[in-house]
Amino acid sequence: IPGDDTDAQERTASVSSAAGCCKRLRQWSAATLNAYSFQAFVVACIIGNTVCIGLETDMAESPFWDGVELAFLSVFAFELALRMLAYGVRQFFCGNESEQFVRIGKALTARRRPDSLRCADVGWNLFDFGIVVGGVMTLVFDVIVNSERHSGGD
Repeated sequence: IPGDDTDAQERTASVSSAAGCCKRLRQWSAATLNAYSFQAFVVACIIGNTVCIGLETDMAESPFWDGVELAFLSVFAFELALRMLAYGVRQFFCGNESEQFVRIGKALTARRRPDSLRCADVGWNLFDFGIVVGGVMTLVFDVIVNSERHSGGD
């Protein structure tokens, strides 16, 4: 029927509903990250992980450590995912960008550079991302090696 905008209105409503959901999820992520109790929990996990690494060095033969490592990795991956969700992926890896106009010859050009206030956070974000990805890769590698060992592979 010409002039029937029902489909367009439904699509617009679903897009705005999804955008609203994402916005609420980002707000919840930011609120969770800023909560003192969550921050204290993450710090306690970092300290606990450090202690466990030291103990594992002396008692490496215990199968208990695999579960402990998985628990800590899960907490750190969840916290990393919350930060990526709260900041947005681009801001998480690149920081806030601001334009700075620079004169090159007679032309005035815009050069983008990271905001100096976010540079330190970006460095820590990259560090945390590398640590978590390394932990996940180690876990995947261990699973593959153990499955080949149990299946009688090469």
